[in-house]
Amino acid sequence: MKKITTKQLVVLAMFAAIAYILMLVSRFLPPIVPAVEFLKYDPKDIMIVISGMLFGVFGVVSTAIISSFLELITVSTTGFFGFVMNVMSSISFAILPTLLCRKKITIFKIVLGCVFAIIAQTAFMTLWNIIVSPYYMGVSRKVIMKLLKYFIQFNLIKSSINAIVTIIFFPSFKKILLNLKSRV
Repeated sequence: MKKITTKQLVVLAMFAAIAYILMLVSRFLPPIVPAVEFLKYDPKDIMIVISGMLFGVFGVVSTAIISSFLELITVSTTGFFGFVMNVMSSISFAILPTLLCRKKITIFKIVLGCVFAIIAQTAFMTLWNIIVSPYYMGVSRKVIMKLLKYFIQFNLIKSSINAIVTIIFFPSFKKILLNLKSRV
């Protein structure tokens, strides 16, 4: 593994801070799926994908952990379980576009990666909700299975919005990334 420089750490911290700020701003939005109000849309996954484009898997994991930890200690109402779910959700969304664009970043790879990201995040978070939510919510798995359609709707909508925004702004992101890559 390559040694990370101070400049790279600063850029990673900047991505985590922007992801956190995006999450804070989105707290003012109404719930996507009113039946599960504790699930809030947040666009931080967009910044986590960008971090992944620049730093690979390390960028995805570190930005997801830092931004989710900041959320945990400042505004979270879901505690440690919410922190774990946020980290897993962000990684499941950002990892595939990052891996697809490992060698060369193209619009085709971003679109393909975002389609896979929607599927991966929805499937992965469905499984995680079945496993973790009974403990977090203090209810039986049977109750969670009844709520599963709402979890699936939420993750499909959230990941689709994040994928669309990532694709729309990709040309601007690409210029910034190429500029940063040459400097970091």
